[in-house]
Amino acid sequence: MTGIGLSIAIVMFWALRQFFFEPDSNVGDIISATATAMGALTIGGIATIQYRKHRWAEKQAQSEIETRTGERLGQAIEHLGSDTLHIKLGAVYEFNRLAQDSPRDKESIVQILTAFIKSHKVVKDEDLPQDVEAAARILSQLIRMLIEETARTARKRNRFRFYKVKGAMDERIHRKMFSKIRLFLPLCVYNATDAISALGKKNIIELGGLQASYLEFPLANLYGANLFQANLKGANFNRANLTAVNLSEANLENANLDGTELVGALLIATNLKDASLSWTNLTGAEIGGTNFKGAHLIGTNFQNSRIDGIRPSKNTQPVNTNFVDALITKHTKFDPGVREKYFPDFKPNENTPDS
Repeated sequence: MTGIGLSIAIVMFWALRQFFFEPDSNVGDIISATATAMGALTIGGIATIQYRKHRWAEKQAQSEIETRTGERLGQAIEHLGSDTLHIKLGAVYEFNRLAQDSPRDKESIVQILTAFIKSHKVVKDEDLPQDVEAAARILSQLIRMLIEETARTARKRNRFRFYKVKGAMDERIHRKMFSKIRLFLPLCVYNATDAISALGKKNIIELGGLQASYLEFPLANLYGANLFQANLKGANFNRANLTAVNLSEANLENANLDGTELVGALLIATNLKDASLSWTNLTGAEIGGTNFKGAHLIGTNFQNSRIDGIRPSKNTQPVNTNFVDALITKHTKFDPGVREKYFPDFKPNENTPDS
């Protein structure tokens, strides 16, 4: 309002100056110009006032939403500690709705549900309590959302870097242009996957079709997760626990799986081209039609794994696994006859790398 008052004062000063100090000026023109300026200022002032009212209303509405969200969150936490099953289930599903309505509270909700799952002792070989299973499945959905959000952020940053240096001829800039930004997942995701994995149940962590190329998953615990047809190109799973995961038809080209536990994993038609699986444990894995072309298999353990003879689907014939140009050493472990079948010309020598 101060700016509008100042503008009106300037217009009035100009009109009076024209009237008193420039007698040759046309009075009608002065009055017309002054009226036009005053009208414009009036309209601008009204628009400014309406805009400020709108902004104030928005802030009030946002404040009310945050207040209601806080009340809902507090009530859900209280109900989660109830001894009655249906009240606890209602609280679990309320957390899911809160995560949708208030994205800013998503990580806090993940932490709350993680703590709830960890507070329950699960007996091996017994079905999960209904409230714990519901919390785990909703937590799995939130994990997926957080991973996808991180992946979208990484893609946006990588696109910006590409356009920023596009067309550059300098070799240093050219290397930078093609080096991907890698983002780590929020810490709450690691804690959540640990809690779900501790339940010892498969297929609770549902990540099928996930788009998460070039993300960082080191030391992640994804026991029994479903990663069917996931795009994990260039992802880093160094020393992660991927025991009993389903990686069928997943894309792990150029991925880092060094030291990863893939015991009992399902690798049907999985793309592991140029991936690094040094000292990876594939004991008991189901492998069929998998592409290991150019992969580093230094010290990889394939013992007791089933290689080929597996049909990708009921209507197809078994597809042979591709080990072309794969790097193995004398420390790469196969069952008897497997090395001879896929690497007939392999002869260990002192020059073969072991790490």
